[in-house]
Amino acid sequence: MFEAASYRSFAHESYVGLEWAKDVPLEGLEELTAKCGEFGVGLIILHPYYTSFRHIIQLDAVLNIPSEDFVEEFLEYLFERRQKQLRLYDELWESVQI
Repeated sequence: MFEAASYRSFAHESYVGLEWAKDVPLEGLEELTAKCGEFGVGLIILHPYYTSFRHIIQLDAVLNIPSEDFVEEFLEYLFERRQKQLRLYDELWESVQI
């Protein structure tokens, strides 16, 4: 939950995805929901469903408008470590510029 809260500095929404076994009752969810709410983080419960999952949105994330400085800092951090993604990002921007 704290990691999802830290992501809000450069994201519009941040969620915690909690996988829960199909036939196990949900326990302790109230405390986690309350903490997520304090930080504006959404909470999604995932239940196994055949070979996939079904999800229940327990709590919607609070919309956040990140500062451009935080977004730029995050992208610099990411692209320093992933040069291929930087090239793809640059190509994408070249294709949408007028």
